[in-house]
Amino acid sequence: MRQDTLVYYATTYDALWNPTTSFYQLATATGQVLPLTLSQAVATPYGIGVNPITGELYISDAGDYVNPGSVSCFQSDGVFRWKLYAGVVPGRFAFVY
Repeated sequence: MRQDTLVYYATTYDALWNPTTSFYQLATATGQVLPLTLSQAVATPYGIGVNPITGELYISDAGDYVNPGSVSCFQSDGVFRWKLYAGVVPGRFAFVY
């Protein structure tokens, strides 16, 4: 992931409230928006973090907002690396070097 790229997601709902979530990359220098395809689904995305050194993408999954959620790590191209379980509604990331 480049330093001038913003990663975000958008969730839309159909008439029966079934969600569809899509991820995107915004090149801040040009305003160009590109879809970001993840190789593994994230059910209820709640937070996004991008490691400023490695470019890895971390996405937290709130699950059902009551039980512990999870954090998935993806390469900058969206390829899944690993997943771990976290506390209830994980949503913030800190990178300490």
